[in-house]
Amino acid sequence: SSVMSAWLWRIEGDLGTVSEEQYLLYSAVCTTYDSYKELLDQLEEEVRMGRDAAAAQLYYDKVSPCGGYLRQYTQQLLNTAITDAQGTYTTVSALSDRVKWAQTVVVALCLALGCVMALSVIHLLTPVQQLIGASREVTRGVFDSPDLPVPHQPEMAQLTEAFNHMKHSMAEQVTTLREKNEMEREL
Repeated sequence: SSVMSAWLWRIEGDLGTVSEEQYLLYSAVCTTYDSYKELLDQLEEEVRMGRDAAAAQLYYDKVSPCGGYLRQYTQQLLNTAITDAQGTYTTVSALSDRVKWAQTVVVALCLALGCVMALSVIHLLTPVQQLIGASREVTRGVFDSPDLPVPHQPEMAQLTEAFNHMKHSMAEQVTTLREKNEMEREL
């Protein structure tokens, strides 16, 4: 009884966790076990009363066949449970393989997108670095450096063109001021 209860506690009344076949076998095991228990009680009573012939006839006619059915139903139930568990394991294993494959694809995509983003940032920062260098040259008064190349990004292209225009304009103004200063000195 305790072994049966330990194995079958989860089946009782819940078709959501077991198959219909397991549930039916469980019901057969429970019904047969109850009958077996009653027959054992009757057998015990016959032996206690000293009716050995009646006890032997009860044992061979009813107790032994009932025990055989109980063993058969229990074995079928265990075999069915094992088969269902193997099927579930196979399904879960296949799903696990699919999840691993999907994880690999997602990781690869993330790495690829990360590389593309890094290259985009580097590509975007290159004109900014050039502008920083050219601004430092203008700050030192060097206006004859070549114009910065105009990048393909619209915003950076506008910024670079504006910077080049500002540099030329400042160069003209500085040249004009220098000429004025030279004229004033000569005067």
